[in-house]
Amino acid sequence: MRLMDFLKADSIIYGFRAGSRDDTIGLLAETLAQRGLIQNESAVKNGLTRTEDMHTTVIGNGLAIPHATVEGIDRTLLMVAVSGNPVVFGPPEIETCSLFFVLLSPPSRGGEHIRILARIARLVSDPSAVELLRSAGSEELLVEALQAMDDRR
Repeated sequence: MRLMDFLKADSIIYGFRAGSRDDTIGLLAETLAQRGLIQNESAVKNGLTRTEDMHTTVIGNGLAIPHATVEGIDRTLLMVAVSGNPVVFGPPEIETCSLFFVLLSPPSRGGEHIRILARIARLVSDPSAVELLRSAGSEELLVEALQAMDDRR
C-alpha cells in the first residue's frame, strides 16, 4: 500500500496559516471542498473535530494525523498539509504541529483506513523524513518529497 495512491494533486497544501486546532480543521476542510475533493465540508469538519475531541491525533515531532470516516465520501482521500506557523493542535502541554496528514475514508473502508494510518506512522517514524517534508518549500517539492519517502519504504 502506497500513500501516493490516495493523494490527489489538489490535496497538497504548503504554507497555510491557522491560529488553532479548529481553525486548521476548518481551513483544511474548506480547501478540500473548494478544490472539489469533498462534497460535504461540514461533515468533514465535524468528523475531524469529533476524532480530535475523543483523543488527539498529534503523534510527536510536530506532526498530527487528523482522520475520520465520513458518510458521503466515496473513496479514501489523503491530504498532506504544512502550515507556515506552528499550531497548538492537541492539549497545550503537547508540542505544536506544522505537518498534517489528513485521512478521510468512507465508513465501509475501515480496514483500509487503519492500514493507511499504520503506513503513515511507519513512514514518519524517521525525524529526518518529517523535516524534509516540513521544509519542502512548495507544494510541488512536497509532492516530490512524499514520493521519495513512499518509494523508499
